[in-house]
Amino acid sequence: MRKIIGTVTLGLLITASSGAWAGEKGSFYLRGDVGAAQIGGNKGVIGDLGNPPDEVDFNKEVTPNAQVGVGYYFADTFRLEAIAGNNFKRQISGDYTNDGSPIANDGQVDVESLYGLIAVSADLQAAFGIQDTPWMPYVSAGAGVSRNKLGQFDFSPSLGQYIVGNSNTSLAWTIGLGTGYRINQQWVFDVGYRYMDLGKAMSSKSSNVETLRSPLEFDVTSHVLNVGVRYEF
Repeated sequence: MRKIIGTVTLGLLITASSGAWAGEKGSFYLRGDVGAAQIGGNKGVIGDLGNPPDEVDFNKEVTPNAQVGVGYYFADTFRLEAIAGNNFKRQISGDYTNDGSPIANDGQVDVESLYGLIAVSADLQAAFGIQDTPWMPYVSAGAGVSRNKLGQFDFSPSLGQYIVGNSNTSLAWTIGLGTGYRINQQWVFDVGYRYMDLGKAMSSKSSNVETLRSPLEFDVTSHVLNVGVRYEF
């Protein structure tokens, strides 16, 4: 057992001394990540028949996040990635203001976001010509589309009133930073943070009380922390 551990350690040290840490131009890789996303924290507006519109001041919540992607080193410093991800369904709630007057009941709704992004990452290790460390910090930015799904909006405690849920597609964008740690020539451990603006979520205009002038609508933003791996070909 000690011989095996010693052989693996020696192999890693030899790889480290060779300085072959950065990805090679023209190579592809696959990636997978899991983590957590902080969602909510934005104000929702409901165009009911009263004036001014009703508002919900949603609290921040944490939900699981997962994403997969494929990447390509189109230069020594830059990578292009196509990413598909999911902020899983989570109920958010907050103080409800009815026609300008706060009430004792919270508004609540389930929200889930699917997204697809094209992102460019700049590897700072290669940019600054650093070759003697397996750590590979990077910054990234990207844009794409999202599919935001809302469940039924209702109240807690219940008032017997609700708004029917809906799904809508929106533009999305992201910025982030992180670092990779090269395990060997194929495998890279990755930890990263992304701020994501996934556009807007909107309910339907249908409720069990009245037809709304405009739906429940709010911005969908999230702070995402992920850990994962990249496999390079």
